Amino acid sequence: MSNFTIEGRLRGLKDIQRTWMFELLIPDITDVTGGVIQDVEDLIVRCRSAVIPARGTEGIQSSFMGMTQWFPSKPTFTQTFDVTIEETEDQIVHKALTAWSDILFNTDPTAANGGSSTRPLKRDMAKDIYLIMYKYNQDEMEKKIRFYNAYPENVGDVTLDYTDNASVKFSVSWRYDFWRLV
Repeated sequence: MSNFTIEGRLRGLKDIQRTWMFELLIPDITDVTGGVIQDVEDLIVRCRSAVIPARGTEGIQSSFMGMTQWFPSKPTFTQTFDVTIEETEDQIVHKALTAWSDILFNTDPTAANGGSSTRPLKRDMAKDIYLIMYKYNQDEMEKKIRFYNAYPENVGDVTLDYTDNASVKFSVSWRYDFWRLV
């Protein structure tokens, strides 16, 4: 019988990854906020929760001489991920994401380009953002997840309740093209 005790075979294994802490890094946030946020270059947001999105591989079926074979073809991504953010009193995260959303689709007819059919290019609306994960001892993990061409798809409701003494939290759904561990 095999020895699966800590002292035996499992002794040399690494610690199990915990859902400890996550940060979302948005480099050069001023590029997509239309001047609303000026004193912050890279926005680092500590997330209450985050989801590492699924990825898979589609297959191509080939039939040859009565035998079915499958070959890997293209990668598939869910192309959205969600984070829950705990806001600080300066509300800089909510301001930045709202300003970014206004660039994506501006509902203000008096603003520059308001009501116009001219839209910015994708490179002006999307950014590569990073999900940084930490170990239980607060050291940054070796790899981070890079989301290519991401933008906030939905900035969730912010519940303000005078009777509740909780922090202000809201969720953000992000849309992206693909992701990689870097």
